[in-house]
Amino acid sequence: MKPLDSFTIPVKGLGNGIHNFEFELDAPFFRAINEESKLDATLISKVSFDKRDSMYILDIIVEGEHIADCDRCLNEIPVPVAGEYKLYIKRGIGEDEAEIVYLEQFDDQINIAKYIYDFAILSLPFKNVIEGCEEMEKPPCNFEMLKKWEENSVADDKDEEEKGNMWDQLSNLKFE
Repeated sequence: MKPLDSFTIPVKGLGNGIHNFEFELDAPFFRAINEESKLDATLISKVSFDKRDSMYILDIIVEGEHIADCDRCLNEIPVPVAGEYKLYIKRGIGEDEAEIVYLEQFDDQINIAKYIYDFAILSLPFKNVIEGCEEMEKPPCNFEMLKKWEENSVADDKDEEEKGNMWDQLSNLKFE
């Protein structure tokens, strides 16, 4: 059995209406789709599959956490992941759009692994930080690194103030 076979929905055997599925997304899942993936995540994808005669409507929820390097202290931290998406799969010929996929004909089954992968990647946060790390009982943060980062930030601010505002220097230009 291939690793992505569990993401195949047997459409022919389903009656019209809503059907619910749940899938586990982990490092082997991400590597099966993208061999170069280094994503270390434990996610759950809940899919509500609405089968209709001329289209399928998928409501996809992705939630869990992934392990990433903190953007401030560089320690590995668990970062929450969450997202909700809607995907329409229509029968016919057309150009795929952000939330609409066209299939010339409906097969007996459909593999939704690629769609779930795309939505999982879109759910990852832009910033990998833990807010309120200082108040946690067992914080994963490197406080020594945070202290150095803060010292350098203060030094950079002082340098900026000494240079003055570059826009103020433009007011000294004289035009003839």
